[in-house]
Amino acid sequence: MNFEGEKSESILRLAELTDIFYERTNATLASVMVDKCIRTDSPNLHTKLRHHSAPPGYVRGSLIRERDWFDYLLEYYSILEIAGALQSLPDPLPDELKNRALQDLSHPAVRLYYERHYPLLLPQLFRRRLETGEGVQVQFGANGAEDSREKAYYLFSVFIGLATWMCNDPEIETFQWFLDDGMRGGFKIRDTIRVIRNRDQFANSITKSESKRNTLDKSIIGFQKFVEFCIRFHQLLESAHPFPVLQGQLWQFFEYWFVALSDKVGRYVLEAVQHFADWEPLDNLDRQQAKKEVEEYVRLAQTSISSLLARNGLASGGGLAGP
Repeated sequence: MNFEGEKSESILRLAELTDIFYERTNATLASVMVDKCIRTDSPNLHTKLRHHSAPPGYVRGSLIRERDWFDYLLEYYSILEIAGALQSLPDPLPDELKNRALQDLSHPAVRLYYERHYPLLLPQLFRRRLETGEGVQVQFGANGAEDSREKAYYLFSVFIGLATWMCNDPEIETFQWFLDDGMRGGFKIRDTIRVIRNRDQFANSITKSESKRNTLDKSIIGFQKFVEFCIRFHQLLESAHPFPVLQGQLWQFFEYWFVALSDKVGRYVLEAVQHFADWEPLDNLDRQQAKKEVEEYVRLAQTSISSLLARNGLASGGGLAGP
């Protein structure tokens, strides 16, 4: 591909990523909040982005919702950092994007949020890329072999599909909301844990018709979908092994949710996955073949989740073991 073709593709790629992860999400509201705080010299943002554990008795629901805006914003900039490491963004970036990103990522309250309260590496790397014009790069093999580059771009497209699914699926969002200490419909993560530990209640939740599901049922469906995500994400990381920088950045993007999963659901995860083995095949299916497929799915899910939680010692230190 010639230079003009690559430049055109990078512009289109940036527009697509911005549309999916910025303009269609509440990330825009976070940028508006930063801009307003700067214009009014308001300290309000520092209060809103404080750590969850302080202050006691704070109105948590609205705070978590507004923090979600910033989580979307940081996810967007994290994705741009990965694209930047793949050398697949316009160089230089459009001034409007660069100036807005620097304003968002350099605000003291926002930096405190993603550097200390909830440490996230990718936004830090992207801010440095914007400030210095330099950053980490994915290595494509000898002389940037075209087939190697194409494989890395393909893996990035698979990642974008997973990230889009995670950002837009309402049941996964409900499960994540609970993992992030949110409450909805009178339910919290402890209620999700109670159901996934009970085989009959678990089966009842995931087999309800959509019209009859309450918020708790949606969190259980979200957990089930999260298990499927774990399988796909584990496969993606394995495929990205030839590109250690890319592999590491993909892990960094989703790491927060595996820390939360380990902390909040912990040792009950594999127990819940085992419930899938109790599924009964429909009458019109080959029961023996269907049972084999379910057992293989359970094995794959347990292997994937164990591997993901084991990163950074999560399996041993975060709750998979224990009474």
